[in-house]
Amino acid sequence: MPVTFADFFCGLGAFHTAFRRDKSDVDYQCVYAGDIDERVRKIYEENYGILPDGDITKVVPSELPDFDILCAGRLTVMQPFTIGNERLFRVCPLSID
Repeated sequence: MPVTFADFFCGLGAFHTAFRRDKSDVDYQCVYAGDIDERVRKIYEENYGILPDGDITKVVPSELPDFDILCAGRLTVMQPFTIGNERLFRVCPLSID
């Protein structure tokens, strides 16, 4: 049975590549990808055969497929997901207020 993942803010696919290179016997399967940048969506599709969705603010959560792992790229977007986000906002020059 595959371990499924959703690749939010997927960019060029670093998470996807990492799962592909995993040496374990785990079968990772991407069930969702999304990124607002049209250029990287095209490259992601060429590399992985999945055309990512665009603007995440238009995603309806109840319409997302079930997944086991949520991957989210781009540091500024991930900060709200981190335990230490309060500290990151104080020291990270990329933080958004």
